[in-house]
Amino acid sequence: MELPRRALTPADIKQLLILTDPSPSPTYSILMGWFAAHGLVPLKVSTCSSLSLIKNVVTAGTGIGVYRGECFWQYSTTLMSGI
Repeated sequence: MELPRRALTPADIKQLLILTDPSPSPTYSILMGWFAAHGLVPLKVSTCSSLSLIKNVVTAGTGIGVYRGECFWQYSTTLMSGI
């Protein structure tokens, strides 16, 4: 999956599968508010309370994940330690 090498906008990702925490989580609310502020609605949003499952789908290149930064840091550190 090719994404621009800059800060992404809702228009950049509105066609992609987006995986995130279920409503009413703050992450879900922020994501939907970000799209709404740009007058857009994401076309494919899947919610899941399993961070492990979201990471697997994202790692496989099937979609993009939107979740808290500290979760990404823990996961990326785990990946780097396996290299």
